[in-house]
Amino acid sequence: MNNDGCECVICLDDIVNIKNNCKICNNSICNNCYFKMIDRTYDINNDIIYTCPFCKNDNYKKWKDIDTTVIVDYFSANEYEHKKEIIKFRNIIYDRDNEIIRLRNIIKLKKKEIDENKELIDSQSNIINNIILNLPKPPEAVKKLKYQEFYKITYRNLRNSETTISPQEAMKSVSVLWREYKKSFEVV
Repeated sequence: MNNDGCECVICLDDIVNIKNNCKICNNSICNNCYFKMIDRTYDINNDIIYTCPFCKNDNYKKWKDIDTTVIVDYFSANEYEHKKEIIKFRNIIYDRDNEIIRLRNIIKLKKKEIDENKELIDSQSNIINNIILNLPKPPEAVKKLKYQEFYKITYRNLRNSETTISPQEAMKSVSVLWREYKKSFEVV
């Protein structure tokens, strides 16, 4: 079917170009529809491929067999799309750069604030540490030994010492030491 000079049946917007015809069914389409359908191929014998919208067969062609206006339109459209993508990515990068600069400024301000307050923080922490170290420990903070534990430890130490001491003397010494130990926990 040769439809030269007719409207394109796909877009109904432009005139058909007979050089954009299918090799199998011989139907043609307009330049705009044609360059939207073609894809580059990396076949040695062919440059482009497109699927015919009428018979659904693949058509392979060389650039020299395609109308010059289609080639110009094809590469112009691709260039336009690539420029749009480049602008989009450039805007994304610009936004990211602005965010990085904003965060960098926040970090600098916080670092400056820390540096300004470092001396104050160090002096305050030294004062607090000195106060804590000089405070008397509350009785509940000090672990008290039960009499049985105290007896075992003290009696064993007295019996194992280099001086010989009888078991009765060791028990008397333990009771004297226990009284002294209990006094150390009394609140003054």
